[in-house]
Amino acid sequence: MQKLIAEKQALFNQHAALIQSFAKAENKLLTRISDIEVALSTLVTPAEKAKKSSTAKVVRTGKKSEGSRTPRGENLSKVLGFLKGKSKGASQAEIARATGINPAIISLLVKRYSKQLKKDKGRGGLVRAA
Repeated sequence: MQKLIAEKQALFNQHAALIQSFAKAENKLLTRISDIEVALSTLVTPAEKAKKSSTAKVVRTGKKSEGSRTPRGENLSKVLGFLKGKSKGASQAEIARATGINPAIISLLVKRYSKQLKKDKGRGGLVRAA
């Protein structure tokens, strides 16, 4: 009988030790989970960044399709049409915004059509129709 009581007491002690171990492990896990939740709450998704940013960039979806090329000479005629209303000329950025043409294309047009488009170096690089 004494032996059974001793075995029962030993099992009880082991059981209590296991419960303490599990409680410690549970506390560690809960602390770690709360740390992770705090870290996740401070993260900002790209969509939230775009909403918060006043200068959110437009994301391009890719190149234009083949059928959306402008016909030959259309960009030049748009630029010349815009510059007819500007006696002093306009900057390349102004022309690009007004016509919807890529600024790199405006620069290319100014270089390629130097007889029709003049760039005034003394006036801040304004472009005017010749």
